[in-house]
Amino acid sequence: MQSQQQSDNHLLQVYGRLVALCVLLVILTVFGFRYFNAIEQTSAQNLRVEQSRLLNVLAMIRGQWLAQGRPQQMKLNWLLPENEQDTSILINELGWPTLAHVDENSCKILWQQLMGSDSRFEASIMAQGLGSDICLYSSRNGDQIRYKLSSGEVILLTYN
Repeated sequence: MQSQQQSDNHLLQVYGRLVALCVLLVILTVFGFRYFNAIEQTSAQNLRVEQSRLLNVLAMIRGQWLAQGRPQQMKLNWLLPENEQDTSILINELGWPTLAHVDENSCKILWQQLMGSDSRFEASIMAQGLGSDICLYSSRNGDQIRYKLSSGEVILLTYN
C-alpha cells in the first residue's frame, strides 16, 4: 500500500510540474506577443518622427530656395564635409526637391541628401520609384512615407 501512495505522490508531482510548465508557457507567450507588438508600434512612431523631420527639411529647402531667388539647383549647406560628394539637388518650379530620373537608387540618394546619411532608418528604408513622380520609403514593418516630387507632398501610411 505504501508503494501505491508513493507512486500516486510521484504522479501528482509530475502532473503539478506539467501544469506549472504549461502556465509558464502561456505567460511567456502573452509577454512575447506584447513585446513584438510594442516593437512594431515603436517602429511606426519612429517613422512618424522621420516624416516630421522630412517635412521640416522640405520647408527649410523651400525657404532657402525663395531666399536665393528661385534657382533650379541648390547646394545643401547643412551636410557635414565628409559627406560632400555631390550635395546639390534639383529643385522644381514650385520649390520642391526633385529628381532628373526617378528610380530606386536616385530616391535613396535624395533621402540621404535631405535627411543626412546618419539617419536611423537608412538601413531599413527601401526606396523605389512609383510612376515618374513619387519616391516610396518603406520601413521593415510595412509602413511607408511617400514623397511626391512635383508637389512636395509627404504622406505617411501605417498599417496597424
